[in-house]
Amino acid sequence: MAKRAFLLLSVIAVAVTVAACGRATPAQIESALGITPSPTLSAADIAAATAAAATVASAGAADSSSSPGVGGATGDVALGARQFNTWCIGCHRAGGTPRGPDILSPGTAGTGLAGSALIALIRTGSTSHQPTYSTTELTDKQITDLAAHIRSLAGE
Repeated sequence: MAKRAFLLLSVIAVAVTVAACGRATPAQIESALGITPSPTLSAADIAAATAAAATVASAGAADSSSSPGVGGATGDVALGARQFNTWCIGCHRAGGTPRGPDILSPGTAGTGLAGSALIALIRTGSTSHQPTYSTTELTDKQITDLAAHIRSLAGE
C-alpha cells in the first residue's frame, strides 16, 4: 500500500513539474498567435466616441426625414425575413397559432400593414396577446424591414 501511495505521489509530482515548466507567458502566447492587445479606452475617450456617434445618428435621422421616412419606407425584405424569423414566427406563422393570427397570407391583417402602423403596434402592444418591444430590442428600421417582409408575403 505504501508503495502505491509513493508511486501515485511521484507521478503527480512529475506531472505538475512538467506542466509548470511548459507554461508560456501571456506575451509569448500573444506573439505566437499574432495578437496585438489594444489599450483600454478611458472614460473621456468613451464619452467622446459616444458624442460622435450621437452626432452621426442625428445627422442620419435628419437625412432620412427628407427622404421617405419609416412610415413610407419600403424596408429591406431580406432583413425583415430575418427579423420575422427571430421575433414573430413563434406566434404569427402561416395559418396562425393560438397566440397570434396569421399575418402572412394574402387577405390577412398583414396585407395593408404600413411601417408606421407596425411600429405603433410593436411599441404599445395590443389588447390581445401582442407583446411590446423597446427600441433596444427592435429599432424602427428593423420594424420597417419587418413590415416590408410581411407585405411581400401578404401579396402587396
